[in-house]
Amino acid sequence: MAAATALKSEEWKLIIPKTRLLPGYQETRQHFFEIDDSKMGNRGQGWTHIRLDQFPDGGIARLRVYGEVVQPNILAVGEAIDLAAASNGGVPVACSNKHYGTPSNLIAPGRAANMGEGWETARNPQRPAVHTLGPDGKLALPPEQTDWAILRLATPGMVHHLEVDTNHFKGNCPESCLIEGIMLDHDSVRGSEANPMMANRDVLKRMQSPEMELDWKPILCRTGLTPHTRHYFKQEDIEASAGPFSHVKITIFPDGGVSRLRIFGAPVVPKSSL
Repeated sequence: MAAATALKSEEWKLIIPKTRLLPGYQETRQHFFEIDDSKMGNRGQGWTHIRLDQFPDGGIARLRVYGEVVQPNILAVGEAIDLAAASNGGVPVACSNKHYGTPSNLIAPGRAANMGEGWETARNPQRPAVHTLGPDGKLALPPEQTDWAILRLATPGMVHHLEVDTNHFKGNCPESCLIEGIMLDHDSVRGSEANPMMANRDVLKRMQSPEMELDWKPILCRTGLTPHTRHYFKQEDIEASAGPFSHVKITIFPDGGVSRLRIFGAPVVPKSSL
């Protein structure tokens, strides 16, 4: 109570008004609330603490708060960080498939404990019965027989080195992967000053628009992957034009699972679109 008093939490902004809860039977136990954009916190920058009040007393099993991480204080220009990490504010915005695991797992903290904690796609039904090799010795595949995921970086940055971890993916590791980046204008990356967290939805619409062709730049050329292995790629492995980027796209050939993707680099100040 002393800690709550010190924070003056009784004076905080109301997010969800007093709402009736139903008993904990299977058909009534879960309650979902959607937060409108006006409740996004100080000038749309989100919240650091949440207070839950129950009336008059009783039991609540779980409280889940879904949203996007915003940590502007650690994003110092020039300081090398994992630009894609969820803990720094990286967000998955689109993917071709997430049948067994979502792209959000790629940027989760630590290493995956099992395959379920990685990003794994379903087998493409259009896969040929017999694969052929291209001139580079890798599988010859049309774009529609690959899978991809797009991540919005925590902040635009220059890429210095990478990590691709196929931990636990043994018989279902992709043959290879390609990593690309793009720099979208500042407004698309962070949104308006009033509500930067809305930017993710706007960028997703642009990326899924059939007439929108984005000019992706190579970061790591198509490179073979080994099952159940932590792959490290240094500065010399990365294409010379590696940044700055606001978004990164990983394409896997032909499908399968990757547990973690780390994009290490230094934040930069995005140029004005004016």
